[in-house]
Amino acid sequence: MASAAASGADVKRRIGLIGHGAVGSVIATELERGVEHLGLAGVHAQSTVPDRYRIDSFEELVARSDLVVDAGGQ
Repeated sequence: MASAAASGADVKRRIGLIGHGAVGSVIATELERGVEHLGLAGVHAQSTVPDRYRIDSFEELVARSDLVVDAGGQ
């Protein structure tokens, strides 16, 4: 039988967000609250982002994330 770690059951994918407006802020809040197997890596945006998860450079966001989602408008 495979262990939980070997099967990926305990693995959290780190999600990075671009944008923190109407869509990005909701996604960030939900990821912070807890979504099974997902975690918030950080947010890169031109708008105001809480310091606890603000990432100032796109390159750093990519480096910290398993997946980057563009939640920015326009």
